[in-house]
Amino acid sequence: MSFATQASLLALSVVLAWSAPAGADYGYEDDGWNGISYLATTAEEASVQLEPTERVVLEDLRPRDVLWLLYPTKDLPVSDLALFVREGGRLIIADDFGTSGPLLEELGVRRTSGPSRRAESFVEGRPALPILTAEAPHFVFFNVEEIVANHPAALTEGGTPLLSFPGGEEHLVTEVEAGAGQVLVIADPSIFLNSMLRRFYGNKQFAANVLRVYCPRDGCGVLLALPGATYEGRYRQGLGLMGDTSGIFRDAGLMIDAGLRWFSEVLAGPVGSSVLMVLMLWAVLVILWLQVRGRLHGAPSPPLGALSHQSSPMKVELDGLSGAREDADFRAQARTLIAEAQWIVARAGGRGLKDSPAWLRIQSALLSLEGSEPYLITAEHFLALSEDLEALRRQAPNQS
Repeated sequence: MSFATQASLLALSVVLAWSAPAGADYGYEDDGWNGISYLATTAEEASVQLEPTERVVLEDLRPRDVLWLLYPTKDLPVSDLALFVREGGRLIIADDFGTSGPLLEELGVRRTSGPSRRAESFVEGRPALPILTAEAPHFVFFNVEEIVANHPAALTEGGTPLLSFPGGEEHLVTEVEAGAGQVLVIADPSIFLNSMLRRFYGNKQFAANVLRVYCPRDGCGVLLALPGATYEGRYRQGLGLMGDTSGIFRDAGLMIDAGLRWFSEVLAGPVGSSVLMVLMLWAVLVILWLQVRGRLHGAPSPPLGALSHQSSPMKVELDGLSGAREDADFRAQARTLIAEAQWIVARAGGRGLKDSPAWLRIQSALLSLEGSEPYLITAEHFLALSEDLEALRRQAPNQS
């Protein structure tokens, strides 16, 4: 953190009248104004398992893992992290004046020391605390109107700008797609300090969204590399081919569970249920074989059929996952599930559903889909939407 950043944060701490003694910047268990203990609280509220670490073992990283670099102060393994992303890893970089510069350049992003134009509004007239209006239809801005930065840097090139400074040429938040992975770049780590999250609601909601953006399911894990983290070993190249085999089997298990729940509501006889169970297991084995064969030999995916809102979510899952690959796109199928969810809520008149976490997540997915640069809907995101739809079905009054 630069001297100017420390000075502005100190000024903010005075404004907030913090009486607790300040510890080291970004202390994970530090409840002072410059710690990040409240980020851990936010993660818990967002149902994300946030795992802080000061030692990242690169060979342990797998495609679909989410790694968050928070104001790194030591040299980063640029080639290994870039390879991790290109093979399907998800990376969050929140840094202003730390050591992420070479990695950002490798990803095609250019960072400068700060915006050249002043923001239109500030917190209590302090230029170091600009207020930016969030307007991009992206999940990270769900339920966010304003974000308060604290002496931020600026991003000028690369990726898709999500939040910009006046003039639109310099940005605070950018998203990059590299190979099969994605990177969210935030040019101000101090947004996530205790004082910034506790005082500004938009910042806290933004933090929760950042934690969830690459975590479609409750309980998903995010590995948080603290500022002084060291990096050991090398990323194991080639994991993008078969690195998420465990994810395929996990999704297959979810399919079995969801299918049995759905069929149990339709059929009442034990004989019929046994026959259907055998058919389900056979279908899953076929799907697994098709996916593994496709990953090894590059076999083309079967066409994905469009289904009406009256089709069963189980059939949507089966049709979609039969062609799932690392770069599969489930946007059309996601819209089918979202349309059915809207129909359920409309029929129920919104009673008890509009505040449901499942409905809020579905609305967030719709915002992302309607953006000018919608992000890839993976099989994992799609399954999560299907689970949320089933939750709405169970919650809706008088729904068969």
